[in-house]
Amino acid sequence: MQATPGASGATVTWNNPTATTACTTTETNCGALSNSVSGFVYMGQYNGSKYYCTSSNNYTWHEARTLIYNRGGFMATISSSGENNFIRNNMIASYAWLGYNDSASEGYFVWESGSNASYTNWVSGEPNNYNNSDYTVIVRNDGKWKDRQGHDDYEGIMEKRCPVTNVPGTVSISRTAGPARGSFFPVGTTTVSYIATDNCGNAKTCSFTVIVNAAAP
Repeated sequence: MQATPGASGATVTWNNPTATTACTTTETNCGALSNSVSGFVYMGQYNGSKYYCTSSNNYTWHEARTLIYNRGGFMATISSSGENNFIRNNMIASYAWLGYNDSASEGYFVWESGSNASYTNWVSGEPNNYNNSDYTVIVRNDGKWKDRQGHDDYEGIMEKRCPVTNVPGTVSISRTAGPARGSFFPVGTTTVSYIATDNCGNAKTCSFTVIVNAAAP
């Protein structure tokens, strides 16, 4: 770039840089699940799942499981104190069935969903296997858990995981050094740098030099 006679520099412009990425991210779409499920009352959404409780509290554990599976869900799995509080605050009956049980092997509790979640919130002294109690209920009053016999009648809690899809990544580009395009550059050499960052955390930089020569005497 040549400065005009008498000028100490020149205005320089260039095309805005562009970048692409092969990065993909996941997107949770809870809107794809209906809030209305026959035989259930919608409880709300938490951490990528929707929750529903049976509209009556007269289900044995196995009856609740069958109904829940027939509606396309699974008996609720609780992975954290936040999820426990969410269910406790939105359930209707005083007690509700969860998917946690040790019916296959006494003392070895597993989640019906297959989850390996390790969070528990037992009442002190529970589980005690009183009269071969193998199935877990959550208590609305305090959110604590108790083991109960499967033929007792309670409300059931259904969980449905929201569908997750892959979406193309996006790229943001910012200038990190040098004047902006269309700026006045002094005579000499100036370095301009950009960084492109995608939403997977990948980053690439590029730099180029702008050389403005003084006008010929």
